[in-house]
Amino acid sequence: MMLNSFRLLSTVTLIGLLSGCFLEVIVPKGGSVVSVSQVNDCAEGSNCSIEISDANFTDAFTAIPNDGYEFVKWMGGSEFLCRDSTSTTCIVSNTALASNASTTSIIAGDDTFYIMPVFKRLPFDPLADDDGDTILNIDDVCPETPLGWPVNAYGCPIELIFTPDGRKWAQLDHFNGLSYSEIAAACPDGVCSGTLNGYDMAGWIWASSQDVLDMWNSYYPTGFLLTPVPHQTFASPTLIQALKASGFNFVEIKNSIGFGIYQLGGYTSDPEETSFAHLSDVSWVFSDGVAIEIGVSPSGFSGDDEGAWFYRE
Repeated sequence: MMLNSFRLLSTVTLIGLLSGCFLEVIVPKGGSVVSVSQVNDCAEGSNCSIEISDANFTDAFTAIPNDGYEFVKWMGGSEFLCRDSTSTTCIVSNTALASNASTTSIIAGDDTFYIMPVFKRLPFDPLADDDGDTILNIDDVCPETPLGWPVNAYGCPIELIFTPDGRKWAQLDHFNGLSYSEIAAACPDGVCSGTLNGYDMAGWIWASSQDVLDMWNSYYPTGFLLTPVPHQTFASPTLIQALKASGFNFVEIKNSIGFGIYQLGGYTSDPEETSFAHLSDVSWVFSDGVAIEIGVSPSGFSGDDEGAWFYRE
């Protein structure tokens, strides 16, 4: 019975393929398609076009549902191959007809045929972990976290910021309100393994002041260069804007008369008395003004509005 099913699937696919020389793999939300050749894989939410220029083309496409989804069938319709088949694998081949005189001329055409898996979301299971982040659905505030992203106790990921130094930095305000000693306990010698504000910090590095300075300098590939001087004020037409554009959340601090200053700062892994790296937008003092304080004491800064500097390679 399995052999007959295999032959039927191959025959249906062969007949469809001979009507065109392009194969479009359409993958909706809910899964992906992998090929035996490994060169025709197609990711979720993608349309992948394959040119059939060989009279001996063969490949097998398998629909892989995501967690929380199931494969239903291959899409039906006159232009679709393997239409309405409930087998997870669709075999596309013209090898049996490679010697047919019409095959070569047909391949020279520009018709397009399609395969498309149909996925369906499974009923909600509160005790399952649909996004694979180790947090059960019933407790998961962020139910569609990308696979492999670190999350907190509520299933929400640490927001990653990609910078020109090639590292991935964590959003500082995830760690507001923490003391230096709390961070040091979770990240001894700068290598993190504990939990901070509900986030699993395994794999994260608590940055030194020099790490932070190097990251800031990565926004200046040529010319201007920041130096490890504790207090600096200078004009920079790019640094504040570039950090904001990368995704860093600046905090607006208002003075007694309501005037706001945008700041970004937090603890580094340097000794506590010199553990703060902080910058402020002081364009109200002079055009494009930036105030840098690095390797300074955290005293005088509010722990409620200042976080900590962490990165991953």
